[in-house]
Amino acid sequence: MIMALGLRNTVIESCEVAHTGAHAIWMGSGCSDNRVERCHIHDLNGGGVYIGDGWGLQGTSPTKRITVDNCFIHNGGHLFHGAHGVWIGKSSYNKVTHNEIANFDYSGISCGWSWRFEPSTANHNNIDYNHIHHLGNGDGLSDMGAIYTLGISPGTTQRHNQIHDIYSYAHVSHGSGIYPDQASSEILIENNVVYRVRTCPIFQHFGKNNTIRNNILAFGGKGQFYRCREDVPFHYAAEGNIVYAEIRQMLLGVWKNGDWKLGRNVYWSNSGPPLFKDMDFETWKTRANDVGSIVADPLFVNPKKGDFRLKPNSPALKLGFKPIDLSKTGLRGDQKWVNLPQRYRNRPINEVPGPKS
Repeated sequence: MIMALGLRNTVIESCEVAHTGAHAIWMGSGCSDNRVERCHIHDLNGGGVYIGDGWGLQGTSPTKRITVDNCFIHNGGHLFHGAHGVWIGKSSYNKVTHNEIANFDYSGISCGWSWRFEPSTANHNNIDYNHIHHLGNGDGLSDMGAIYTLGISPGTTQRHNQIHDIYSYAHVSHGSGIYPDQASSEILIENNVVYRVRTCPIFQHFGKNNTIRNNILAFGGKGQFYRCREDVPFHYAAEGNIVYAEIRQMLLGVWKNGDWKLGRNVYWSNSGPPLFKDMDFETWKTRANDVGSIVADPLFVNPKKGDFRLKPNSPALKLGFKPIDLSKTGLRGDQKWVNLPQRYRNRPINEVPGPKS
């Protein structure tokens, strides 16, 4: 394990960190302006890269401006099952980009760790262009997401991520794609492709002023959007998304107080007319003021194979949906490096439920 305190202006590049007793790399109190690049991090009893201080901890000097870029982080949490691929605690101005994260029992990337609407020291964190997949594996933990956030997080982004095969331990709680947990606020969630998840692609506990736009949200096992509570402030705007399912149910949780903004979404179910809780689309559209949304097949190329490119005559394009280019998502560089995950994907993994090819 590499543990740093007060480390500045350093690059950890093209390293392999494996067979650890706990986490692989931890940038602790006082670290700033460091980069972890093109590292292969795997076979971990704990997590991958940890940044800053967290729950119950507060260093004397903040951790900031740490970059984790173009790393392959996988097969962790063997002993500490609640570990993450990348974890950002009370730390700001970090970049987690172009990584591939897979095969953990819990969440892929976690960010924030300030509970409820208390003052937060985690803001302006960019979680973009990551490929995150095969978490939980059906027998791991619950109450998890590929990207998990806590607290007020102005300037934080989650963009151009490819997320799939998130299967929590179903008998306890949920496993979702993007999970803004308690008080997650002021986050931009845009241009992500999220599919094959145990519960739903988007699960928000409560928070304020999150923007969910131009995403593809597909194959939620129980629903596609989840609003958890209405006894606390809970608001987001979900506009211009494609919502695609094998089941009819689009919504989970509570949808009564109108504290949301929906519009220009394309909804589709392969099992019949979609349901919005206990309402059909026309009733829902009127009650929820879901302006400009439609029920129509978006005409993906091959969604069951994970190909969510749109055919030229897609009705989503007519509504202004901008095609999501995943060619720059995940690892980048020479072919040997980019193809490294293939060596591990071909190994047997736990069987998990999902749409059949």
